[in-house]
Amino acid sequence: MKKLSILLISCLYLTSSAQQTLRIKQLNGKTISTAALTTRLAHIVDSAKLAGLQVAIINNKTVWTGNFGYRNIEKQLRIEDETVMYAASLTKPVCAYLFLRLVEKGVFSLDKPIKHYLKKPIGQYPKWKDLGDDTTAFNQITARMLLSHSSGMPVLRYLYQDKVNLIAKPGEKFYYSNEGINLLGFMIEEYTGKRLEQLTKEEIFIPLGMDHTNMILGPCV
Repeated sequence: MKKLSILLISCLYLTSSAQQTLRIKQLNGKTISTAALTTRLAHIVDSAKLAGLQVAIINNKTVWTGNFGYRNIEKQLRIEDETVMYAASLTKPVCAYLFLRLVEKGVFSLDKPIKHYLKKPIGQYPKWKDLGDDTTAFNQITARMLLSHSSGMPVLRYLYQDKVNLIAKPGEKFYYSNEGINLLGFMIEEYTGKRLEQLTKEEIFIPLGMDHTNMILGPCV
C-alpha cells in the first residue's frame, strides 16, 4: 500500500455542478445559513492556523461546498474547487468496503485467520517481522478483528519504538489501529496479487462513477 495507501486522494470537482443553497440542515434538525457557516469555518481555519480546508456538505447530493486557506502558502495560492486534497483516514472505510465486497464474492472470509491468506509466515515479511515474535497470538487474528480494531495491533508503530508487536490479545478489547488496517490492506494485496489502488478502482470508484478519485497521489481513474 505504499504505506498501504493510508491516503485517499480525492480529485472530485465539488462545486462546478453543485446546487448551492442558502441554509444548511444540521444533524440536530436545525439549520444554519451558508453565510454564518462560511464565517464560522473561516474563523476555525484562522484561529487554528490551518494551511487550508475544503468542505462539502452532502444531503443525498452535494448542497454546499467551501474552500478556505491556501494550497501553497509560500506562493499564496488559494484552495480551489479542483484542488486535490488528502482524505487520510477516510481510506479506512474505503478499504473496509472493498474487503466486504470481496467477502461477498467468496474471495475472503471475515472469520478465517488472516495467516491463511499470506504466502509466508508473518515474521518473514520485513514490515511485519515483529508480529512473528508471538505467532500463536498472531495466528488468532481474523479480518473481523482488524476491521473492528480488536486485533491487539498498536495505533502506530512509531509510538512503540517503531515496532508492531501486539499490545493486547486478539479479540480482547477495542484499540484503534492504523497498523491493523494497513495489515488488512497488505493481506488483500498479497492474496489477490493486485495493488489496492487497482482493486478500489475496479470494485468501488469505477462502478460508482467516481471518475476523479484515487487511493494514492497520481492520475485518477
